[in-house]
Amino acid sequence: FVSPLDFAALYAQVADSLRAVDSNIVLGGPSLQDARTKVMMAWKEGDSDERSWLARFVAALTMHGHARDLGFVSFEFYPFDDACSGSAPQLAQVARKIRTAVAQFRSDGVPEDVPLLMTEYGYSPFSTASEMNRAGALLNTMAVAEFPADGGSQAFFYGTEPSSLDRGAACDGWGDNTLFV
Repeated sequence: FVSPLDFAALYAQVADSLRAVDSNIVLGGPSLQDARTKVMMAWKEGDSDERSWLARFVAALTMHGHARDLGFVSFEFYPFDDACSGSAPQLAQVARKIRTAVAQFRSDGVPEDVPLLMTEYGYSPFSTASEMNRAGALLNTMAVAEFPADGGSQAFFYGTEPSSLDRGAACDGWGDNTLFV
């Protein structure tokens, strides 16, 4: 929940410190928790600048001569908060969501030569049956195939932490995890 300008200033200070030790170090981030760069709204209060958080971060680095310090951009991809909905309609959206994310990063000012890293991916940020069944396996396969096809550089599977599955009343215990292909 930090402003992009403050984050860029801190990022530049860290970059300067690390480069003093190793001038060849590759720095990157900012490790966005979501590929949708316009949803980070905590910093917008009282601000009329309509650009996304990432666009303002990249612009601040560039303005202060630190554009080269952005060696990669990393983010997490967990596209479905509502894992109780049918998985087939959601899976049909995966390729578009990845294409949209890559296009958004580039339109936010991330240069074409800066690699995009999907450092975590999965069906949902929540522990749901969809994360663990065929729907999750299909999403993981689609993400790994689609991301490089759309310009992404590398994808890393974080894994699944041991926990019980979320079972809310909205899902009637398990949700509609039927997959119709």
